[in-house]
Amino acid sequence: MIYFAGAVPWVAGVLYFWARASWFAPGAVERGLAALVLVALFTGLKVAQAEFCAHLLADRLGTTPPPPSFVRLRHLAAAQLRLHVWGWFALPLAGALAAPFGWIFAFYQNASVLGLAPPGRPPLRREAWAQAELWPAQNNLGLLLIKTLALVVWINAAAGIYTVPWLANRLLGIENLFAIRGLALLNTTFLTLVTLVAWLAVDPLIKAFYTLRVFHGRACRTGDDLRTALATARRPVTAGLPRRAATALLALLALGVTVPSPRAQAADAPAAIEHSPAPAEPPAVGLPSTLPPATPPAVAPPVLDQAIDRALADGDFQWALRPLPEGEDTEPRNAFQRFLRECMDFLVGIVRAIGNAIGDFFNWLERLFSRGSRDSAASGFPSVSPELVRVLLYLVTGAVGLGLIWIVVQLWRQGRPTRSAAVLAASAVAAAPDLRDETVQAAQLPCDGWLALAHEQIAAGRWRLALRALYLATLALRASEGLLVLARSKTNLDYERELARRALARRDLVEHFRRRRRSFEDVWYGEAAATEPEVRAWLAEFEPPATP
Repeated sequence: MIYFAGAVPWVAGVLYFWARASWFAPGAVERGLAALVLVALFTGLKVAQAEFCAHLLADRLGTTPPPPSFVRLRHLAAAQLRLHVWGWFALPLAGALAAPFGWIFAFYQNASVLGLAPPGRPPLRREAWAQAELWPAQNNLGLLLIKTLALVVWINAAAGIYTVPWLANRLLGIENLFAIRGLALLNTTFLTLVTLVAWLAVDPLIKAFYTLRVFHGRACRTGDDLRTALATARRPVTAGLPRRAATALLALLALGVTVPSPRAQAADAPAAIEHSPAPAEPPAVGLPSTLPPATPPAVAPPVLDQAIDRALADGDFQWALRPLPEGEDTEPRNAFQRFLRECMDFLVGIVRAIGNAIGDFFNWLERLFSRGSRDSAASGFPSVSPELVRVLLYLVTGAVGLGLIWIVVQLWRQGRPTRSAAVLAASAVAAAPDLRDETVQAAQLPCDGWLALAHEQIAAGRWRLALRALYLATLALRASEGLLVLARSKTNLDYERELARRALARRDLVEHFRRRRRSFEDVWYGEAAATEPEVRAWLAEFEPPATP
């Protein structure tokens, strides 16, 4: 549901604007607004894909995915757009060159899987490229299988989209454009629709494939695959039985509903024969008909003219014609006024189109239920009134709208900070432990809390206490990255050995921690003096690099 919440609006928007641009002749303002809408839909698509991959990765790790919030989604959208906006140029160019396409494609898929780089980790583009360089043979073989699957899905989608309406017309008598125009509908809009449907079916599998690649690529450094395997081995065997049993029960119920039994078919056969209408007798040859010919109901000319004007004003009759030039008395002279007027006309047209679509849907339901009520009245069974159906539809629409509003409010509450950063820093400093106490542990405060204490000690000129605060901040930072597990019984050397085991591929990080540990112990337990340049150099490692 997370994936399709962003993918379906994107597909609908692309298909609508493609058909609009190929069938009609939209103006410059309409094209500009359409581009803005497509950018917004593309942003929602990338956020939904990143959230979908985050849930897949959390399920593989056996952890809980990060909770959604407006702050996180905003940062996620910015991080994804910063990379994926260049994919519109890099992917076609790599596809034309053929050779680097596998690495470029894996890079952008890994960016969707990684989502948002946490603090203390390498930048998103660097980690995505590092994952893309792993196992190139597996990557290209997977791409070959995915391309083959996509081609098969595309052919099936094209055949289904074309033949199902054609069979509905031939077998059921349902009128549609495929029965009227035939092969003339095989245009660019049809090809775009088939391509988008095939992409909707294949893209989740692509995301799952690259999620597994990222998981195993990270496991080479962190050992997450071993921890997940151990956790799975400790889990009871019957942990997944309820879900599998429910799936099997639903499958059996679906088979029982869709496949009728031979006894039921045999019982329905005599009833169908009994209720079948008797054949009508042919009229006598040469006898005049006793019934007068049916006359169509008369329509007043003004009503007919208004109906014709409304139909001609609809977008279905515009085609590729340019709008007629308006008179000088109605055309705004100012360019800004013309822009605002075209924007308002475009927005009003969208609202009118949505209202017409909803009205057509309700009218179709009324015709459907009225026909069903006539059939039920003829067969003697009770029917549902169209008024009741309309009321139920209004209630369902209102409930869906209230549900969407409730979801937006909950996301806004989760993303809204309860207190400002200054208040949080002040409270952290107020509740900070005494740095002179030997029993102080790094787990008592997060990294930001220790940095706030370090700033306070630097401002007071207490370099020795500032050095200890910076060392505790280093331990808290490595613990937040999953490289250390803080415990009261561990020594500084134990932390260094644990970091060397967990960060096998980051030797520079282990060596840097070893130097900082020794310099801290020389000052705190030895006779070395803490100097201001040393403290400020250590503090600068926590500060983000200044951008020119």
